[in-house]
Amino acid sequence: MRFPKQEIDIDAYLKHLSALLTNEECEIFIDTNIISQLYRLNDDARKDVYRWIESCKGRFHIPVWSIQEYSKRVYVLQIGVYIYLLLWESHMIVLMMIMLCKCR
Repeated sequence: MRFPKQEIDIDAYLKHLSALLTNEECEIFIDTNIISQLYRLNDDARKDVYRWIESCKGRFHIPVWSIQEYSKRVYVLQIGVYIYLLLWESHMIVLMMIMLCKCR
């Protein structure tokens, strides 16, 4: 099945998006990937995002499932780093033992 080619007027799309984001009745919900992207921003960009969130006046929401999913990702990453460090440490111990045996 082929999807029909669709042309998008970028300027019209951005105007529509801007109108939605500034509409007082528009509720804004973010997903896990948005939370993780905040850590990739430099300080000034992150501050701009925080200022924008504050300007939303209670319309900005982070669903509980999004926080839980993000927490799981961070936990899995921390476990991965911990295991890597353990393996690295045990690898270094083995190398030191080999070097000590060769020195005798």
